[in-house]
Amino acid sequence: MPRLAVSRRTGYRLVLAMGLPAVFVVTLWFMPGKTASTNMATTGIRDNRLLFTAVVDGMREGRSYYEVYGTESRRRGYPTRSVFNWRQPLLMRLLASVPPRAGLLALIALAAALLVQAHGLLRRQSLGVLTVINAALVVIVPGVMYFTEPWAGLCLGLSAVAYARQRETTGATWAVLALFIRELAGPYCVIALIVALSRKRWREVGVWMGGGFLYALYYGTHVWQVWQHALPGDHGHSHRRRCRCTCVPACSCTACCSCSSACHST
Repeated sequence: MPRLAVSRRTGYRLVLAMGLPAVFVVTLWFMPGKTASTNMATTGIRDNRLLFTAVVDGMREGRSYYEVYGTESRRRGYPTRSVFNWRQPLLMRLLASVPPRAGLLALIALAAALLVQAHGLLRRQSLGVLTVINAALVVIVPGVMYFTEPWAGLCLGLSAVAYARQRETTGATWAVLALFIRELAGPYCVIALIVALSRKRWREVGVWMGGGFLYALYYGTHVWQVWQHALPGDHGHSHRRRCRCTCVPACSCTACCSCSSACHST
């Protein structure tokens, strides 16, 4: 059997490319999780994973997304005044409609698809696929399927690979899906649309126009729903208070410790 010759320099690169991400993921995996608590006032801790999990669980019980998201966010001391404090509902609605394991399998399937597509594109470059493996390793972190960023990131990765393979309409479709999951994909979509217009790829432009129209309806409905579920006492990021007492390191206008009289505005 022929022996694969690898130089020492390449070996060091392989160790760095695979070892550092592996250490990072293993550290996250074995890191003790925070104790779940439904009372932000007694813990002073914000844990996005616990919030998103509670939202999905509440939707599985039949409650509406905006009702449960607003309730859980206020209970845990999250700002809810701005529409940007509310996640877009698509991902959590999909997760609530399927068993938990199915959502995780779907995320793993996306990561596997990205790896397969990237391997076909970068198979002649010894370290090329490793950069994609680093991005895909995040799917094994516990609770990651409840976050929008990994889903949107994998969709953008598949979009970039599709563009590299000159499959422009497929690339635009993946990017639009990422936008529906997380609005932070917007800059990528705008740049891709400008490139499509400059190169007169009208079929791709049609995908962008159709996706943009549907997203405008989707996001407009999202904004309207947030306004409908906003409360007069909702606070934003600029309205945080600090406790002088030792029971809570930080509190908000709507969630403070029992010694609330000791709180003062910063």
